[in-house]
Amino acid sequence: MILPGGFSRGQESRLIQFELEDQFGRLYTEQNWNDSILVIIGADRGGSEFTGRWGKALLDSIGTSVAGTPVSYVGLSDLDAVPFFMTGLVRSKFPDDPDEWVLMDWDGEFPDAYHFTEGATNILVFNLKRELIHRTAGREIESGTLDRLIQSIRSAAGQKPESPTDG
Repeated sequence: MILPGGFSRGQESRLIQFELEDQFGRLYTEQNWNDSILVIIGADRGGSEFTGRWGKALLDSIGTSVAGTPVSYVGLSDLDAVPFFMTGLVRSKFPDDPDEWVLMDWDGEFPDAYHFTEGATNILVFNLKRELIHRTAGREIESGTLDRLIQSIRSAAGQKPESPTDG
């Protein structure tokens, strides 16, 4: 059951504790982004083709800071369905550029905790208190969905929502 704000029953409402590696074997935890608004953009194989579009749209719209508050965008790949003997092959399919790192969630921690939609890009926005303030999932970018995401990020930085007459 989806509740107002895109949340569902049994879904985590705070950032979970985690230890995940990227495709280069570098370890990350929730502590890596303590001083920023955290935007996680994750998908399984079926939704992965859309993550770059969503990330670019958010970065182009928001940038890396709102009202002096850093905004961090983190890519996450849901790899729970990958058999253990295929992990090396799958890892080798990810970008070789160290600047294009992605968290590799082999156990499905994020999809389980936040009820990811299969075959779609899932976007989670956490404020500085590590509260989940926005969750959405989609494939192609829809302007209304993008606008609501942008407003959530701005709100987390203390900016008032823009009215239709602003601008």
